[in-house]
Amino acid sequence: RADVKLPLTRSEETQVTIDKTELIFTKANWDTPQTVTVTAIDDTTHELATTSRISVGPAESDDSSWDGMSGNSVTVFVTDNDPAPQ
Repeated sequence: RADVKLPLTRSEETQVTIDKTELIFTKANWDTPQTVTVTAIDDTTHELATTSRISVGPAESDDSSWDGMSGNSVTVFVTDNDPAPQ
């Protein structure tokens, strides 16, 4: 009945980037998958493997059926490509 905006947030801002800050579902695209690309941040510091959580929602909508709903979060695993110090 109304557009639904789902904000996307990441738990570790120094480890990964995401290419979108929100997903918007409309009457025209509600059934079309939307892709979010998560990329590890490349630096020169050796770090242990870690995880980052991408959270979906809570939704913002004038449709009370969807307003405030959240999607499942996704956990991504980040490994480092920098050599350990000698």
